[in-house]
Amino acid sequence: MGLERLDEAARLMLGQRIERARNNKRLTLADLASRAGYDERTIRNVIKGQKTRVGTIEDICKVLEISVTERSSDTADEAHGGYTYNLYNEYVGFYYACRRSFSFPGNLLQSIYEIRWNKELGCLFFEETQRYRVTSAKDIQDYSQCGEIFISSRIGLLHLVTMAEGALRLITLSKLGLDGTMKGIVLTQAPGPFYWHPAVSPILFRKADPELSAEELHKVIGPIPPDSAEYQDLNQSLIDIEQNVGKFAGASLGVNSLAFKK
Repeated sequence: MGLERLDEAARLMLGQRIERARNNKRLTLADLASRAGYDERTIRNVIKGQKTRVGTIEDICKVLEISVTERSSDTADEAHGGYTYNLYNEYVGFYYACRRSFSFPGNLLQSIYEIRWNKELGCLFFEETQRYRVTSAKDIQDYSQCGEIFISSRIGLLHLVTMAEGALRLITLSKLGLDGTMKGIVLTQAPGPFYWHPAVSPILFRKADPELSAEELHKVIGPIPPDSAEYQDLNQSLIDIEQNVGKFAGASLGVNSLAFKK
């Protein structure tokens, strides 16, 4: 559909995209109006989805560096943060994810995550594969999970949410770094001797080689004991997250962050 023939619904969606882009760039209405060469009233009309000259819309979108004809199916809804696939396509792929083990104290646990764009949900989606066998258990352990990804343009963190039968798990991650890592915290629940407990752990995501097959990636899933060759480096990375990334409120110690007890 050409711009000159946009219906009311399409104009409203375009206006929402323009408003999100304006907020992402931290521009006031006056800033955007000045840079595009129009007054604030014109900017408000476009954002509200009112009929406007095609050239005006193109000028505004050019300032915001967004495509006028971007498909709405590649833009997450407001509940997910209103982010676009184009801005986060570098996040698509497989990751090694390492955290402390709740079931095997002292060990680390590694699983594989795949992040991709889900067109039906209109947002980034993740699948975690955590299926492995341990010598102390007869059956295969399978705690694989999946869920949607929420990203606030104001905060900039990624939130990976799993919801199943009233139980929730939240993984909050920093943005993807130049080294291909994301660092964060997982908040979940773990079984205790008599009942379940709130559980928290640092977690490290490392982007995997895109040339590796899923079968090759899955070979590394499972517990990592202290005598493993990779344990020391991964454990030190988790300590760094505990001390420098995650923030834990301290009531009377006069600090705003505490490391996990080692």
